[in-house]
Amino acid sequence: MRTSATRRSLLDAAVEVLVENGYSKFSVAAVADRAGMTTGALFYNFHNRSEFIAEMCKYLFDLLEKEFISESISGLSHPGDRAAALVDALWKLYCDPRMRAALELYGVSRTDPELAKLLAEIDQSRSPRHVEIAAELIGANAADSTRLSAVVHVVVLAIQGMALDQLTGGNLSTTDEVLSLLRELARGLVEIPR
Repeated sequence: MRTSATRRSLLDAAVEVLVENGYSKFSVAAVADRAGMTTGALFYNFHNRSEFIAEMCKYLFDLLEKEFISESISGLSHPGDRAAALVDALWKLYCDPRMRAALELYGVSRTDPELAKLLAEIDQSRSPRHVEIAAELIGANAADSTRLSAVVHVVVLAIQGMALDQLTGGNLSTTDEVLSLLRELARGLVEIPR
């Protein structure tokens, strides 16, 4: 369908513009120009700027999720190794320039209530998906769903925090130590302590 192809072109262009220019130089005119369209075409497909940015964020997360799933555990058969590999894959994901650009949107949303509301809705829908992905990719019956959910949330929040720390020149040796601890925590989901 033409409308979905148009939307996808606009969203792809928006991701490129955000990554290259950052939010402070992000404009719908630049996105429309990059997509080879008019701003009228953009607003025909999206009601307003905040909705467009939120849709771009959701679209970007969906793209990154597909890449994450396909690359995270290839070649690993042991559930503990898979759990630890997910930590490294998630860190790699948060080092991706596209994810770093998306993180910028969360800071901006502090002063944009409409964008904040839309991003919160995206987060609420994605949070259970993170747990589902972890359960699928580990391939083992993790200790229990409550514990799996808690560990996934701790790992995601820690990695988000480290990504923000890196944006401000954080300490790489601390990052390595934290990643090591997160790998141990993830392994603990499927390995029984002796």
